[in-house]
Amino acid sequence: MANWQHHLKLKDISEAWDRKEIDTKKAGQMTSDLIKHLAEHLLPVYASYKEEFLEIAEQFEDAEDQNEYNYCLEQLYGLGDTKLDNEWPGKKLCWVGFVA
Repeated sequence: MANWQHHLKLKDISEAWDRKEIDTKKAGQMTSDLIKHLAEHLLPVYASYKEEFLEIAEQFEDAEDQNEYNYCLEQLYGLGDTKLDNEWPGKKLCWVGFVA
């Protein structure tokens, strides 16, 4: 398993969405807020990724339906999966998860 440098936990958002307590727009806003918080608290060595996280956060704010939200998740997964070294098991930027 990778040595994740940051963690972004979306479990609470996912569960609220599944229970129909929030709609896609609210889920997008809540996800955006978490990403923005992460972007402001990146380890200094990874600060160069801040703008990329903020761009994805903006996309989540604009998500109007599940397809758009899922597209944003793909972008987030891609960024999070960024390989940071050539060691084993290897450092990766950010674990994005829906479990505790």
